[in-house]
Amino acid sequence: MSTTTETGPPDWMREVARTPKTGCTVEDYLNVEIAMRRGMGELPTTRPYWCFGDFVLHHGVRHASKPLTADERALLAPVVERARKTCERLEQPVFALKGCFLNAAVLMHCARTEAIRYHEGYAYCGTLVTLHAWVTVNGNVVDLTWGPKRNGHVPLPNEPMTAAGWEASLTWDGDGGWEARVLGDIPEGWVYYGIDLTDELWEADSFGGSLIDNYEEGWPLLQRPRKTA
Repeated sequence: MSTTTETGPPDWMREVARTPKTGCTVEDYLNVEIAMRRGMGELPTTRPYWCFGDFVLHHGVRHASKPLTADERALLAPVVERARKTCERLEQPVFALKGCFLNAAVLMHCARTEAIRYHEGYAYCGTLVTLHAWVTVNGNVVDLTWGPKRNGHVPLPNEPMTAAGWEASLTWDGDGGWEARVLGDIPEGWVYYGIDLTDELWEADSFGGSLIDNYEEGWPLLQRPRKTA
């Protein structure tokens, strides 16, 4: 428990204040979230993590940027086509901007190869840090939800997306299709920090929602024991 003294604010507020306001990393953001949770009360008795960020920091890794090879693109292309047809059959938008968990899950169910894996965690695209889902091909990030191009323009970190760019990003071909999404080469300033949850995806009863934020089943992943040193 954090305490308030006559000489200053609670410990967690001091920790937040020490966090730099510019050049912050995803790790910085998640550590601030953990500090705030710790300052608000005791650790939940049903799980050993303060929050989603604590779980992701403990078990996850930051992905490096590495463009897909020609062979990896050739491996991915038929998977994307099967996923596109699956979305249309389900009457779902094809890789829509706000459908990351469904998008990544559909890709996995159409993959038919061990080279493609499902990941969840936190990502940063220049505007905010958010819970997100993507897949990897041989360990390299493939995110068909987010794309760096908006109407032919590559936004800089923290540059807002235009209304026209937002509307275009909601459609499959609006920002150039899957070839214009993140294919291993992570845009400058963007971050992907996550956990391989492929096995958990196959065991899940639901489809298209977050496995980390699985409130319907009482957040089972957050009951996973912490790793020991």
